[in-house]
Amino acid sequence: LKWTKLTSCRSEEEEEEEEEEEEEEEEEEEEEEEEEEEEEEEEEEEEEEEEEEEEEEEEEEEEEEEEEEYFFSLPKAEGHD
Repeated sequence: LKWTKLTSCRSEEEEEEEEEEEEEEEEEEEEEEEEEEEEEEEEEEEEEEEEEEEEEEEEEEEEEEEEEEYFFSLPKAEGHD
């Protein structure tokens, strides 16, 4: 009788430990997933920022080109060739 009680107690403890371990593993997995999602979001944000910067640079270049074209299209003043 004592022996069965001991083993049953042990098995209950073991089961509880296993459950706790499983819960911990699940929590770790969830944390990892969250971290991955955060990393993905950060990467997306960085990509968007880069795209915006590129667009701004392109716009600036276009404006500069337009200004240059405007200046070249002006009639040259005499004596300043």
